[in-house]
Amino acid sequence: MTQKDLKEFVNLKSELETVKERLANIAKYGGEAIKDFAKDYKTGYPKVITIEGISQDKVQTEITKSMLESRQKAHESYILRIENFINNIPDTRIRNIVTLRYVDGKSWDEVAKKSTRN
Repeated sequence: MTQKDLKEFVNLKSELETVKERLANIAKYGGEAIKDFAKDYKTGYPKVITIEGISQDKVQTEITKSMLESRQKAHESYILRIENFINNIPDTRIRNIVTLRYVDGKSWDEVAKKSTRN
């Protein structure tokens, strides 16, 4: 396990939540949420509006769903490896420092304040 792996932990968890949300939307609505922009001239002046909807392209939806499920499994596996590594650090103080810094995403100043012995 490298420092790069540990630094990636917070980002992986965040991306995993995004992937889960997208998969939930596909399951709920039957398609991928899509968004586009257009100009509305009702007032005589262009005003940018957002158009949102659900893709009706079933083939693309299945490809996207498959890709997201694959990414979800890979992230969950990688996160589990990192969590196992952290849990197996024998020194309690070091394990706490690693958890604060790389799992909770705290700055080194915050880690120092929380891990200082009284």
